Amino acid sequence: MSLLADPRHVRSFPGGCGDTKMGSNYAPTIRIQKEAQKQGCDQVLWLHGEDMEVSEVGSMNIFLVLRGPGGATTLVTPTLHSGTVLPGITRQSVVELCRGMEGVIVQERTVTLPEVLAAQASGGLLEVFGTGTAATVTPVGNIRFGGTNYPIPTPPHGLAHCMLHTLDDICRGRTAHPWAYPLDQPSAAPRSHPAALQASH
Repeated sequence: MSLLADPRHVRSFPGGCGDTKMGSNYAPTIRIQKEAQKQGCDQVLWLHGEDMEVSEVGSMNIFLVLRGPGGATTLVTPTLHSGTVLPGITRQSVVELCRGMEGVIVQERTVTLPEVLAAQASGGLLEVFGTGTAATVTPVGNIRFGGTNYPIPTPPHGLAHCMLHTLDDICRGRTAHPWAYPLDQPSAAPRSHPAALQASH
């Protein structure tokens, strides 16, 4: 999908209710979504503040895959501490799965649009994808900012592809995992998913 990044439009801000499942987080976004479509984009990349801090993409959480020091793969997603990001259970699932992968460093921290565009320009931005209950994992192929398009790689066997198929395999029982168990074997029931009680996208 392609994203419109426009700092004039804000979905949530510190001290607001961006971290809560409320209609007020979504109703005001409809007009901006139409503006994104007029510019050939599918969704909005939500920003806030003078630094153009990234919060979400459409109604999904956002992840960036960066080339870290020494060529290490670094997965970055905006921190929940600012109160502008909904703690989606798909987001948490991706974070936990990637923390268990060799060679992947996971960071939950502040991310700004200038950082994203600088990484894109230098070749250090390997992937961007959104996560949510309905979309599961959706790759981002372009960010439009200030009338300019910034293409983003969407490798066919990248981390987004891996996460999509891993989550689908767990949900459908093709891969054994503590998060799921056969309904005819209640004794195999695992402990609750760590994010099960959190609001989800």
